[in-house]
Amino acid sequence: MVSCGGGSNDPDELVLEGIELFNQRDFYEARQVFSRAVEADPSARDPLYWLGRTYLAEYMYDSAAFYLKRVDLLYPHDVSITRELLEALKVSGEWVETRRLVEELIRLGDPGEQYYRDLISVTLQSGEHAHSLYYARRLQELNPDDSAIYLEVAHLAANVDSTLAAIMVLDSAIDRFGPDPRYLAAKGLFHAAVMEYDESERIFRGLLAQQPDSPELKLNLANVLSSQDDPTKTREAIALYEEVAPIMGDRRWVDSLVAELKSQL
Repeated sequence: MVSCGGGSNDPDELVLEGIELFNQRDFYEARQVFSRAVEADPSARDPLYWLGRTYLAEYMYDSAAFYLKRVDLLYPHDVSITRELLEALKVSGEWVETRRLVEELIRLGDPGEQYYRDLISVTLQSGEHAHSLYYARRLQELNPDDSAIYLEVAHLAANVDSTLAAIMVLDSAIDRFGPDPRYLAAKGLFHAAVMEYDESERIFRGLLAQQPDSPELKLNLANVLSSQDDPTKTREAIALYEEVAPIMGDRRWVDSLVAELKSQL
């Protein structure tokens, strides 16, 4: 084996040396070796590919994308290259190109369900929320025991379908996993959004009884109470707003809201 300090400039030998260093997680030295291999043969597949992979392993995503794009251009439809480039671009936020790569990998034979999470992200970024909901539902079907995906599906359903559809998703999650406070809080917000204040109030009072020191729950309950035309509930809302105001990053909006509510009494 030739050390990275000198010796052969044969790109194939350098790639083998770099891979050994890469497998030892000596990424800095591996990068030096792969860089020499790229200098020796700028259009060879393996030096570019491994240099890109090494930058990716070091979380240097822009540099990784630079070399992986270059090798992808020279060697299109290569599954290994496309997968590594996808990982680099997901972090850099190049959503259009990310989607192209996902579609390319599926055409090359990768299972589509492997990329549902990526497709949710790219369709959200492009504003195609109906597609995001479709992929989220498919992901939920594949992973029915993933409690977090139900919240994601519910929020997408509220945007694309209806608040009722979102509440139905959360009810199914509660049936499956029990009365998780995350589901109940989301239900409370959805009920409030369609002015079902009695149900929203009931939910937030129940949650607050379990977590009496939660400023988020106090604020949510105050919002629900202040939305109802009831002086008693308005006074309770004011008390809750005044209780959470000192810990708000910017309390001016709370002070303004409290002043307005007091003027309505």
